[in-house]
Amino acid sequence: MFNNFFVDAMLALATLTVRRRRIKHWRILLSSAIGCAAGTAYVLIPEWAQIIVKTLLAPLMCIIFSKPQGKSAIYKFGDYIGTVVIFVLFTYFSGGAVFGLSYALGIDLKSYAVLGLGAMGICALILAARLIARKRASAKASTAKITISASGHTVSADGLCDSGNLLVDCDSGLPVVILSKEVEEKLSELDIKGFIQIGTACGEDSLTLVDIDEVTVDGKSYKALGALSRRSFDGFDVILQNSMF
Repeated sequence: MFNNFFVDAMLALATLTVRRRRIKHWRILLSSAIGCAAGTAYVLIPEWAQIIVKTLLAPLMCIIFSKPQGKSAIYKFGDYIGTVVIFVLFTYFSGGAVFGLSYALGIDLKSYAVLGLGAMGICALILAARLIARKRASAKASTAKITISASGHTVSADGLCDSGNLLVDCDSGLPVVILSKEVEEKLSELDIKGFIQIGTACGEDSLTLVDIDEVTVDGKSYKALGALSRRSFDGFDVILQNSMF
């Protein structure tokens, strides 16, 4: 059980890292516990049940540790399939590596806690590498203290500068700032003005545009529109438009 749990956790962390997704520790723990339980019970269940476990375990674990992302059901399903494919590839790669080492050493590594300890060490390395990368990215990012006023609410936040954000609303000509879901929740009841297309690493995406009364950056006020990202950012809350700094 020890080996199964940490190997499953290692595979989930590796998949999330390749997919560049935020880690939710409770999701990792839950999916690993389910994988561990299934792996332990596998030898005790009949053959037909083993086939079901082989078929459904990986998709089930993936839906638990990685929430599908996308603007529609089709995009979310495609995102989910991509996660499953990467997870399965990591599973087969790790299985082949363990088999190769067992053959070379003349011992069955699966029978020893060293496999779980090795997987636990790799988990720690992945988490440490992600933490270091996040700290470096935060250190390099130039941020400014800003305030945003909308719908009768005023929110203080950290705005990302030097972001390359050149978004402008075609109808009003106003600059567009991108809001994290935390800022959106604090402002609440925002007036929707339309939608704007943006280019992302995964292709085109459409964000909801909302009215903002005022954005203040370093004491200077700007009229702007906000685009709702519906997600959290690392180290900042708002992506400022380039004309604001």
